[in-house]
Amino acid sequence: MIDQTSVLIFTFFLFIIGFFGFFVETQNIIRMFISVEIMVIASIINFCYFSNIFNTKIGHIFSGVIIVLSAIVFTIVFAISNLCQDKGDLLSDE
Repeated sequence: MIDQTSVLIFTFFLFIIGFFGFFVETQNIIRMFISVEIMVIASIINFCYFSNIFNTKIGHIFSGVIIVLSAIVFTIVFAISNLCQDKGDLLSDE
């Protein structure tokens, strides 16, 4: 099993990459939502890892719910961005 420190360091860097991607790239909404997805993935990895450590399944269930909700939100965002792209406005600060 991977040690706890390695998992925490990996998920911390993943979360920081998503955080900086969200606040640095504010002109492209797709990149912003991908950055949010990276942060969500970092939290899902933590939920699953600590669920295994504490011998419970609630972390896996919660991660599954997060993945489903994240997929729904991402689908809605792509649909909205496609509609806005047809009109010529992609919700950007251009």
